[in-house]
Amino acid sequence: MLSLVLALTLVSILVLLLVAKPRGVFLLILSGLVLFYTPILQSVILLTIGDAKVYPGDLITASISGFLIFQILQRRFPLNPRSARLFSLFFIWGIIAIVKGIPRYGYSAVGEARWYILPMLYYFFVSTTFKNQQQIQWLLRWLVYLILLMVPVKFVYFYFLGGKEQLPPLLFEDPRTSFRFINATEGLLVAFVLIGLLLFYMLGGIKGHHVSLYSIFGVLLLSLITTQTRSVWLASVSGLALLGVQVALRLARGKVPRQTFILFNTALVLLIISPFIASQLNTEIYEVITTSALFFRNPLGDPTGSWRLIGWQQELEKAMQSPLWGHGMGGYSEWFDGVQWQRVAVHNGYLMHFTKFGIVGLLLLFAGIFFWYLEMAKYIRIEKQRNYKLLGHAIQIFILMHLVFALFYDFTIFFWILLASGTVLTKRGSSKAGPQEIVTLEAR
Repeated sequence: MLSLVLALTLVSILVLLLVAKPRGVFLLILSGLVLFYTPILQSVILLTIGDAKVYPGDLITASISGFLIFQILQRRFPLNPRSARLFSLFFIWGIIAIVKGIPRYGYSAVGEARWYILPMLYYFFVSTTFKNQQQIQWLLRWLVYLILLMVPVKFVYFYFLGGKEQLPPLLFEDPRTSFRFINATEGLLVAFVLIGLLLFYMLGGIKGHHVSLYSIFGVLLLSLITTQTRSVWLASVSGLALLGVQVALRLARGKVPRQTFILFNTALVLLIISPFIASQLNTEIYEVITTSALFFRNPLGDPTGSWRLIGWQQELEKAMQSPLWGHGMGGYSEWFDGVQWQRVAVHNGYLMHFTKFGIVGLLLLFAGIFFWYLEMAKYIRIEKQRNYKLLGHAIQIFILMHLVFALFYDFTIFFWILLASGTVLTKRGSSKAGPQEIVTLEAR
């Protein structure tokens, strides 16, 4: 009883803070998610209510829910454009999935929804609270700063403050663990910043030549290579491919700034001297990276690759037992890896959504994403300011990267935050803040 009262008190305080200073408080929440993603969402148990474990992320989700209910009562909950309506329908379908799972699984139906439907609340919060493209630019600029801060913080914690020794013993069977100071989701965030900076630099959003910028490129790229999350590698390649299309289109029109050629020449030089660089690397890390890269040639020959494929097959068989409506929330995922039973979701967000929400849920989700891309394309076409055009392109690329990432993991909170950022651009892109509003925004 005491735990329930404490939880309700904390949620009430957070709701009041969100109502009073929504963007400022959300920035604090975003800081926590970037710097302490795993502890907030799944490793730090704040308290227990009966048999239910309550994590810090649960209190945040509950407070955002309370804030959104307040917005609905104040009639400040728009459902435009079309993609937002489809996402809302998907959210309602997800709530039905929770209700469907409660009679059989109890609280675990809500607990499992932490990963599949409740992150959508961040979409509704951002699309409701942020009013125009200036505010979205402010939000994403802070997200970049936080990610750049996260990399050295995680590095120091992992190598110098005992983070490496606190990993579960089973993980040490994988030699990549010795270098993985950021996890898969954190690696994806790093890839977002790397591709985003490349886009702005190559297409003229960043002027001049900055040693600090080149240093950031190098640190981010080295972080992605050494931590060896192959799903992030694939996501990065997809982002680079879209960036390459943009560069090619600019080249065809003769509008590419000289920064593009500088980067291409630098990449060529690095390619030429890469054998020498490889010979100077620590032998162990070089061999581990080489082994990781072999996954792309023969996934079945890789232990984690084959592990995923076994799980995917069994999850697909389960999904096909109720392909139209889905099984609903609860029960989590259980499958046999050939040695023992695993009670963990298979690493494929699409399969898990198929199992939980069925074909109906998938159609609603991907129809929303399809129309979101159409709306973003229209916004980019009519937007006059170059930096906002580039921001639109960057968000499009990030969403594609996350869609690739979800083939091997899941749809994270950051996926919904980025979708919401694009939605705000398409709805309110033509709304220009005056000088006073910009000053107020920066102060917050």
